[in-house]
Amino acid sequence: MKISFSAVFILLATVSVLFSQAVLILNSRSSMSGYGTFYDIGVGSCGGKNSDDEMVAALSIDACPDCSKDDVDMSKSTFIKVADLKEGCTLITWSF
Repeated sequence: MKISFSAVFILLATVSVLFSQAVLILNSRSSMSGYGTFYDIGVGSCGGKNSDDEMVAALSIDACPDCSKDDVDMSKSTFIKVADLKEGCTLITWSF
């Protein structure tokens, strides 16, 4: 099977355009703003056990139907890195 140079060039150009579009989509989704809260850590939704001393963050969309997809529940040790526990809730900007 003979492949022409122009066919290879077109294929590489198409892949390059698709990859650059995927990067733009990922970049546009990588920064979120929502509410940060804390909770008492225990057994997670995947069955693993953590403690309040560990840095834990959980997206709350599954467990909290009233929460925004950009809200994050945190362990107390994580929350105190961004706010005082007395606040209970704070606006945050986060990325992955």
